[in-house]
Amino acid sequence: MVGVGQDITELDAYRSEVERVADDLTMLIDTANAPIFGIDTHGLVNEWNKTAIRITGFDKDEVLGRALVEEFITVDYQAAVKAVLDKALQGEETANYEFPLYTKGGERVMVLLNATTRRDAKGNVSGVVGVGQDITERKRAEEALAKQTHDLGERVKELNCLYGISELVEKPDIASEEIIQGTVNLIPSAWQYPEITCARVILEGEEFRTEDFRETTWKQASDIVVHGQRIGAVEVYYLEERPESDEGPFLEQERALISAIAARLGETIERKQAEDALRESQERLARFMNAATDSFALWDSELNLIEANEAALQMLRLGKEDAIGQNLLDMAPNVKETGRYDQYMEVIKTGEPFSVDDLVPHPRFGDMHLALHAFKAGDGLGIVATDITARKQVEQMKDDFISTVSHELRTPLASIMGFTELILSGQPGELTPTQREFLDISYQSSQRLLHLVEDLLAVSRIEAGRLQLSFELLRMERLVASIIEAIKPLAGNKGIALSAEAPAQLPSLEGDRNRLEQVMNNLLSNALKFTPEGGRVAISLAGEDDHIKVGVADTGVGIPPDELARLFQKFSRASNAAARAVEGTGLGLYISRAIVERHGGRIWAESEPGKGSTFWFTLPLRQVKPAELRQEELARDIAARFFESSE
Repeated sequence: MVGVGQDITELDAYRSEVERVADDLTMLIDTANAPIFGIDTHGLVNEWNKTAIRITGFDKDEVLGRALVEEFITVDYQAAVKAVLDKALQGEETANYEFPLYTKGGERVMVLLNATTRRDAKGNVSGVVGVGQDITERKRAEEALAKQTHDLGERVKELNCLYGISELVEKPDIASEEIIQGTVNLIPSAWQYPEITCARVILEGEEFRTEDFRETTWKQASDIVVHGQRIGAVEVYYLEERPESDEGPFLEQERALISAIAARLGETIERKQAEDALRESQERLARFMNAATDSFALWDSELNLIEANEAALQMLRLGKEDAIGQNLLDMAPNVKETGRYDQYMEVIKTGEPFSVDDLVPHPRFGDMHLALHAFKAGDGLGIVATDITARKQVEQMKDDFISTVSHELRTPLASIMGFTELILSGQPGELTPTQREFLDISYQSSQRLLHLVEDLLAVSRIEAGRLQLSFELLRMERLVASIIEAIKPLAGNKGIALSAEAPAQLPSLEGDRNRLEQVMNNLLSNALKFTPEGGRVAISLAGEDDHIKVGVADTGVGIPPDELARLFQKFSRASNAAARAVEGTGLGLYISRAIVERHGGRIWAESEPGKGSTFWFTLPLRQVKPAELRQEELARDIAARFFESSE
């Protein structure tokens, strides 16, 4: 027997090294941080490392020997993954191929695959080794970023739309129709599918559309509301169907956007309506002001002219361009001297208006009588002025005429009354009853005419500032008692009861006895005239602080409430005076008011129709200023009485 031997020590060592390397490779595959799998040439899994187990949830014994593509890849990716693996089996490697795996729990995991051909010791293809990378978080981040980028782009489109609407609204002199049509044109570009988006605005029956507008079933709309009332709608349509998201064919942001557009249109329409109403009101006011005969002027806080109507410009003898911007001191230098300038500044400061009848001198066009009313206007001043120069001249002529006529009548009347009284006394001879009756009528008529002349003269003196008062210390209760004694016979003839009530210690006062008697006679005469037979007239006196208050109350017919305010004006008489044929000139109360006010007091009336009237007046105990008013005060008094009497 022949024995042939071979030293296999090195071979064993090589085999051991191969086994060691294989073990090391298996351990490396198992411990690798990337999912690694292997398939044979039939596509059956023959390798599945621990990372693959961790990612998918499938243990090795659950996948080994099973078809990778058919059993573990989603249907929509099976063909693509099989193509990659087939290429690798043919020796063509594939790098960085993304596909999804579904875990045992049904979750989707994104894998980045590198597929490499696996060969045996002879170099023959024995399968494929796939080394993957779990890119799920990266894909989520990328998708989130892509979504954010897309959403940001959509929001930018929405903002561009709203900004475009704002630009339209802010354009000067743009019509509402242009704003609405411009808004309609801006809408499609703000939606996610602008190429198939069309829009329409329906407003109070009128339609505004994009050029390609067509109604479809894919629609969204939002109401346009103005002052709480629906007046129209904004509508957006898709011209063809798009895949519905969870929110429907339109995004939630688009629903919010169409609501914002509708709200903006509503606000714009409200503003336009308000602007139109304001413009119309300003135009009406301008037309009214320019047509008015009174002058209207507006001044800023430093009394520079900022607006004036035609009447004001004519009064200033200036054109509008020359007048606007000029200061009041340049136009009327005297306002500083008269104190009007300070009064105007006080109106701007406090907001308290004032009215005055003023004589305004001007070096260029002479003096003018103006009725002025100054009031706060914004931060500045408004002045309404009425040129009453001609009226003042006419009034002066009238007053002069009345004064002249009254003086001319007074003397012959006094003579007529004197001679009539002498004849009635019987000294020239006995009178027959008929003669006496006629002379009595003549005497009484002359007396009434003389009273009228005296009243007219008193009015003339009042308005000319020549009403003289002679003050003395007097007791008002004694003055009233003497008047009651004188008027008792007249009251007795009508069966009217007269009474007076005064406190025991009523202080004396400074007053003009004759003028206060005139006031009391006027009030008592009226009370007796308007009180029916069997009625009562009561006089009351009371001390109030530094004043004495006097009241004359009757149980007469009363005065209508709407006539009380006019009662103390010139020639004013209650309507029931004419109805009852009560004689009178309508001057007694006017004169009484002037006398009381010149004493520094106040006079007023209270009445209830059918139950009677009470006339009150107050008098200060002491006079604190001279009887003669300064010319400026007199002008104010005359102006105030004039305006009251002309109402």
